[in-house]
Amino acid sequence: MFFTPIMHVLSAYKFRLYPNEEQEKTLNSQLKICKELYKRAYHGRLEHYEKTGKGLTYAEQQTRCLK
Repeated sequence: MFFTPIMHVLSAYKFRLYPNEEQEKTLNSQLKICKELYKRAYHGRLEHYEKTGKGLTYAEQQTRCLK
């Protein structure tokens, strides 16, 4: 069997948003929630590592967040 290598081309797009006041408040609220979730997850991983010397997998951390 003969395989031909397939080249994947990656491209990126940038979009500028011009939200109205209500949309801006909603976006800021969502961003604040995402930042808080990230910080809690990071500190949870750090705390677990300091206690056990081992890191958490994504699945382990997800299970902890759902409790």
